[in-house]
Amino acid sequence: MKSDFKNLKEIKRGQPLFLYGNFKRTFNAFCDFVFDKLGECERHFCTVTEALKIANSQCDLFDSRTICLCIQNVEDNHLTKLQSILYEPQYVFIMNSGDYMKSKKVTQYFTDDPKSLALPSFKNDLTLSSFCRMMLPGQTTQLYAQLIDLINKTDEDLSSLFRKMQLLLDVNSQLLNEYVTYKQSFLSDLAPIGLIRYLLQVVIRSKYMSKTTGGETSKITATAINDLIDCETQIKFGNDIPKSFIETYGNKKQPI
Repeated sequence: MKSDFKNLKEIKRGQPLFLYGNFKRTFNAFCDFVFDKLGECERHFCTVTEALKIANSQCDLFDSRTICLCIQNVEDNHLTKLQSILYEPQYVFIMNSGDYMKSKKVTQYFTDDPKSLALPSFKNDLTLSSFCRMMLPGQTTQLYAQLIDLINKTDEDLSSLFRKMQLLLDVNSQLLNEYVTYKQSFLSDLAPIGLIRYLLQVVIRSKYMSKTTGGETSKITATAINDLIDCETQIKFGNDIPKSFIETYGNKKQPI
């Protein structure tokens, strides 16, 4: 059945998730969102054929792990192959539609199916607004508008973009506002070491301006500082590290 990113509060095992529309950049970031919601889970980015092989190899009746099968470009001819395993309780299928002319029937199936969630992902501000509200709930209308403008102006992978935003939000919510503001001006022009030192400044400043010490926030801040320093050391020893990696380098909550 039809739903919307911003209304997605719970991920249920055995309930397929289907993204349809012409904006494919949401897929990887959406997968990350699902992984975070589920916690410990087995993750596979695979084709339909590979998904069927994985399902057929799962024969342990006592294995309680949730298995996420992430499949891109699902088209009409894939539906009958998938239907036998779509609703198995150990799986969460995360899919997006393929070519528009080849995925009309499968899109109609998931938008009509009461056991599935079909989420529109189109290249417009309405989709981005809903997506931002799902990924970073509880922010201001002004910040969401800035995020939409930022996404429209960059070709950066949304998974990377939202990871660094979540890191800054975890350390100090004000840093997220500051990052979004400055990202649109001078950050993109900084050299790698200049970018590292800017991020170090804002993280260190947040550490000493925080009203509380210790706890999870302190651990996240310390990790970010250590990793950014290590990143600068690697560059000085001649290692080529992309700026997008530098910006997410402090996030240890999931693999980069």
